[in-house]
Amino acid sequence: MKSRFAMFLARTTPLRGLTMFMQATLIAALGLTRFAPSANAQPLIYVVTLTQQFGTVDLANGQFTPIGN
Repeated sequence: MKSRFAMFLARTTPLRGLTMFMQATLIAALGLTRFAPSANAQPLIYVVTLTQQFGTVDLANGQFTPIGN
């Protein structure tokens, strides 16, 4: 189902082939991004505590994991 603007543009533009190509490209791009796997990064940050312990904190659950001694 096309919008009135798209129908008007398709009728009035001298570059009708380009308009159809752009529509097909947009549909293909949206389709590819819709089914692309999402990148899930682990929410970890590096911290130094008040007692000078170096480690990571998982922001999802607040768990501290020391690194080294």
